[in-house]
Amino acid sequence: MSNAVDPKVFFTSAKDNLTQIVWAHAVNSAKDLADNLAKKTELMLEADVKMGKKTDSNTADDVPIMSHDNKTSDLTLQDFVDKVNQTSGINKGVKLDFKETDAVTKSKDILDKLNNAPFPVFLNADILKGSAADKEPAVNKDTFLNTVKVYKNVILSLGWTTTDGKKDANYTDEDVNGMLKVVKDSQLNQSMITYAVRASAASVSHKQMENLLKNTDSTLTVWSGKNDTVDEQKLSELVKHIGVNKVYLDVTDELKNKLDLNGASGMTVATMTILGSLFVSLFLNGMPRSG
Repeated sequence: MSNAVDPKVFFTSAKDNLTQIVWAHAVNSAKDLADNLAKKTELMLEADVKMGKKTDSNTADDVPIMSHDNKTSDLTLQDFVDKVNQTSGINKGVKLDFKETDAVTKSKDILDKLNNAPFPVFLNADILKGSAADKEPAVNKDTFLNTVKVYKNVILSLGWTTTDGKKDANYTDEDVNGMLKVVKDSQLNQSMITYAVRASAASVSHKQMENLLKNTDSTLTVWSGKNDTVDEQKLSELVKHIGVNKVYLDVTDELKNKLDLNGASGMTVATMTILGSLFVSLFLNGMPRSG
């Protein structure tokens, strides 16, 4: 049985509203990590993992480093995990976004140190090609899932490769069905799964997002690039439709400030439908019968 730390419980600011959780993006340098760990505010620290060399290191072999694009960094994954684990009274969570297959397999011994962490840990990778995407995943889905499935106490984050954030891109039924099949076939050990979806595409894919989460305890992690074109109204409607207790908003501050979530409920669509049917049933049964 999974004992993953639930962000809704860990982050006092959330109060069953996952959109209230604040994310620090691309924490890929020693300074960024130190600065964010020193902050008193609650944060999810999102960082990227790929293979490369530590700056000024004489080691010939590549190691897992914290980087999105560069092949060098002054912060290795080993450094990152050690620093986070050594922080007393930490009120931060961690999301590691793996950018290539080798970074997954070469990180196994380091990830062992996070399996029983007293804070939320997300392990993320794009494992499927999105229907509108040009690129295949840089991370092999079978390798990723077989490697991370042993970490029962983490939150698994799964995504698709996407386009460059244009408004007309969307998630299709095939995207959703393909991901659900992978999850089912993989017999994962994690009880908590979140699906990482790009804001520009998710905002115009309401039906697909609802089907992705249907009859599960899974969540969405909605993310955006700084230059993405997003329909703020449709994204606001999506969050309200799904429920704020089911949606993380890992988006830019500019986009988040434009969203209208007034009146958004933590009650999901499925729950409201059930309650609505129950109310109608009780009402009809309570009506006096003629004759």
